[in-house]
Amino acid sequence: MKKRLSQREKEIRQLILEGKTNKEICRILYISRSTLENHITKIYQKCDVKNRMELIFKYFKERG
Repeated sequence: MKKRLSQREKEIRQLILEGKTNKEICRILYISRSTLENHITKIYQKCDVKNRMELIFKYFKERG
């Protein structure tokens, strides 16, 4: 069963897909680095990936 991302996780994934750095994402969303890292860990777990490149590749592969 595929786990769904929360709305915040979707926002963060989108910013990652746009090529934003962690520092930029924190500034855009007004969150701390540790909060962002927790969200990214959950995103990776739910999407069954290990890093940003896998996340980006898998996202676009699934979208066609």
